[in-house]
Amino acid sequence: MHIQRAVDSEQLQDAQAWQTKRMLADLLLIDGQYASALQYYYPLARAIPEEKADQSEDVWLRIMQAHYQREQWGKVLKAYPDYQRVVTGVASVSALSLKLGAQLQLEQWRGATPTLKALIKHEPDNKQWWRQLAGNYVRLEQPKEAISTYLLAKRQGITLTASEQRTVAQLYANEGVPERAAQWLNALPAPEQDAQTLAQQASLWQQAREWPQAIGAWKQAREKEQPISLATRVNADPAR
Repeated sequence: MHIQRAVDSEQLQDAQAWQTKRMLADLLLIDGQYASALQYYYPLARAIPEEKADQSEDVWLRIMQAHYQREQWGKVLKAYPDYQRVVTGVASVSALSLKLGAQLQLEQWRGATPTLKALIKHEPDNKQWWRQLAGNYVRLEQPKEAISTYLLAKRQGITLTASEQRTVAQLYANEGVPERAAQWLNALPAPEQDAQTLAQQASLWQQAREWPQAIGAWKQAREKEQPISLATRVNADPAR
């Protein structure tokens, strides 16, 4: 590579040399030569000419990217404070995403919480961040925070899947709030209202001492079970 020979010759001077080395590092990164790119990025980051100061943020971001691609999670996190030190304004989604990915790989659930909150501030309509934050609270055994996260996501206009709605119901049930748990199960779409789900609702309504709702749910559960039972008996009938 001609540019690499020019850089390694040490013939280039001052800002021109710095910019050419930066170009080489970028080309190596694009080419997937992450270790080689890092050999140039680190000296660049530590000796940025004054007239190139506006590039310092991007250089540290690329250092994080190179370490991430090499699955060097600890080094990604070690580079983040240097990135943050030179960033103008708030950290970018790209930098926060790299930090989050490294934290999750290292199972740093507690540290991932503020990172996810920062990502939600950037992208409040991105369901991925809400889902990961709620899941993070579940891992940390913080059910109230997980419930609050799902509720806030819903208010933000995020559509929860049936599985996520069931999760909220289970969290409420575990927290001793059966009425709210039953309400979330009751709000599931019609195709999700099978006999087992209706029986769960009925049991929760009973725990909440909401007798009319419990009776109604038990009745619906029996109606759902009867066709299944009938079909099973017919298929098992030796006379057929």
